[in-house]
Amino acid sequence: MIIVPHRGDCLFETFARVFEREIADGHRICRERCINYMREHRAMFQPFILAPEIEGLGVNVEASRQAHKVMDIMFSEGWPAEECHAAAYARYLDVMATSGQYGGEPEIQALRSVYGFVQ
Repeated sequence: MIIVPHRGDCLFETFARVFEREIADGHRICRERCINYMREHRAMFQPFILAPEIEGLGVNVEASRQAHKVMDIMFSEGWPAEECHAAAYARYLDVMATSGQYGGEPEIQALRSVYGFVQ
């Protein structure tokens, strides 16, 4: 059994303890791999992150709120929808790349793929 303190890095620390055993601060590497995967597979994750109602979707609420704020500002300034969505998604990932941010369902799915647990 792996016991990990409940803090913002706990998801990444759990995966790191299993897959990055010999690396100090493995949770940082794990988080980086996760976020890079999510950047490369935007179409897979963006619909969940930019959903209008994020409650119950297992998405980091703070990161999603910041993404929605970017999207709302850009929409109000007349930017094309695709550019608004891309910028908002990028903002979400920038926030999630920060140590201490809780990972949610999208990050779990990305980590499953990163570490070979694909359905």
